[in-house]
Amino acid sequence: IKSILFSNMEDIHIYSSVRKYSIFISFFLFFSALGVYSLTKAPSDTKLWIGTLISCFGGLFMLYLILKERLAKKPFLIITDKGIIINVINKWEVSFADVDEFYLKDMASVQLICIRYKENIAIKKMNKAGWFERIIRRFNHGIQNSQESFPAHTLNMKAKELCNLLNNRLNTYHERCSKNV
Repeated sequence: IKSILFSNMEDIHIYSSVRKYSIFISFFLFFSALGVYSLTKAPSDTKLWIGTLISCFGGLFMLYLILKERLAKKPFLIITDKGIIINVINKWEVSFADVDEFYLKDMASVQLICIRYKENIAIKKMNKAGWFERIIRRFNHGIQNSQESFPAHTLNMKAKELCNLLNNRLNTYHERCSKNV
């Protein structure tokens, strides 16, 4: 009976939190407005121009992400019975067959869900990556002990609950696979 119950689990769709994104967008817009005002006083200050541009582009990028997700009705994260699909800028899929565990990592005010791949998969991913992606993967591994992660602090589900849900699905997947062998 248990294998029948878990054979066709429903997909879970998790969206970005509009409220949390609104706070970030407001933050960027405030600093953009402050920068524009300051530029009227010191128009030749290069650092001020750079800071203002970064704030403007940061706010616009976050606005783009939330509008893209909501208008296209594509969730940030889809959890299936075989893995997860992450829709950031490009679609990125992670198979539960390749994963040992998911774990939460707090970095300043950002919460990341890190993906610990099985060792042979981690090596394959590193070897398959281009030179720039290898640098990023090594940097990520040094900081968070994982080559890949995704942000969980802006989602409409608490990061710890999401991490537990992912590990439950992962364990269910591995149990189902071991019973089929």
